[in-house]
Amino acid sequence: MNEFRCLAQDCEDNCCKRWSVRLDKEHYSQILQLGSVHAKLQSTINQSVHITRHPADKHHFATIDMDEEGYCPFLNQESLCQLQDLGDINVLGNTCANYPRVMYQIDDTVEMVGALSCPEVTRLCFRSNETPALIPVGLESLPREDYTLTHHIDTQRAPYYERRFPLIREAFLNIAIHHGYTSKQKLYLLCYLSQRLSVHYHSGCDDSIETILQHELTRFSGTTIKKSLLTNMDNFQDLTKTGLITVQSIFSIRIQHFQQDPLTPYVNDIIESYREDMPFDMEIDALSEIYVERKETISHSVHIQLEDYLSRHLHNCLLREWYIRFPNPFNYMQMITLRQAMLRFLLYSHPSIQQWCQTEAEHTDETLHKVIEEISVEIFYLFSRSIEHDVAFLQNVYSTLLTEDMMNLDTTLAFLKGL
Repeated sequence: MNEFRCLAQDCEDNCCKRWSVRLDKEHYSQILQLGSVHAKLQSTINQSVHITRHPADKHHFATIDMDEEGYCPFLNQESLCQLQDLGDINVLGNTCANYPRVMYQIDDTVEMVGALSCPEVTRLCFRSNETPALIPVGLESLPREDYTLTHHIDTQRAPYYERRFPLIREAFLNIAIHHGYTSKQKLYLLCYLSQRLSVHYHSGCDDSIETILQHELTRFSGTTIKKSLLTNMDNFQDLTKTGLITVQSIFSIRIQHFQQDPLTPYVNDIIESYREDMPFDMEIDALSEIYVERKETISHSVHIQLEDYLSRHLHNCLLREWYIRFPNPFNYMQMITLRQAMLRFLLYSHPSIQQWCQTEAEHTDETLHKVIEEISVEIFYLFSRSIEHDVAFLQNVYSTLLTEDMMNLDTTLAFLKGL
């Protein structure tokens, strides 16, 4: 994020569309003042900016509605913001000024992480040669000095569940950055550890469990238990195809009810490519067989590349999305595992990735790597915009997993081994 610069009109997929944008009270007033001296701008404000039902919320005082084509009404013909052009960046609402930066604070330390819904952030994330980590930066890396926080923890006053967040997250991150594990192995270790912790450590717990918490972390710090867990993972077989059934069902619901979603055309292309190879209509055994065949056509170099991207996505999730928003760490980790299973389905099923791997011998390693990167960036940022930013949709998925008793390690293994 220290290197990030908005590409503005050069971005391949402008972020100023398809979202209902929150507008804080302070910058709502500044936009009104700007509109008072620009008649055309005032007309747009009158038509597209509306005060919310709960105006007492100063952070979500108003909303900017998109136009009929889904674009922000303040974009000009060059796809640049009229508000910033007629005023400056200080006029923009906090959402627009800060995106794709996500800001949190633990005690006196403010953290900034990038949202992968931005293509340029995803590109920088994938291209970095450094191990993902938090590094010190100055305020000059921000577009302006005032910023909004997504979450804040005061570890001296917070409930025990939040107070121990920095310690537990550090344990999770140490697994996520380990070069000796694949993304699937990392997820299984994370799910196992979080499941053990969640028996005692959850929303509403108190410091009486401190000794148990420290014991679990110490127990998991050794290599013996990790080797045993990974052996168990290797031996597991998803005989019921639970993982694939779940992922296919979620995508089927998504494309049925969200036809205008930017991810829908890509999912449709993938589903149609499967139907072309199937004797019956999306029969799960046939789907599984073809999916396995497609995974096997992915060359070793491309597989390593995709694994790296999935690991970086995992690390980004752990930093950007705090598990304390869930009742316990395991439920949080299970949802990340499901989302990664969905991403694997998209990556390993993508017709273009399949085609490039089948003709790998015709291309240089550099060309192949670059093409796979371009395809992957598109998949990840569209997935982030469509799925990961749709809180209501993910909440429905989460509720379904709870109802169907799928918040357990057997389901975790099904998500990992089935895809």
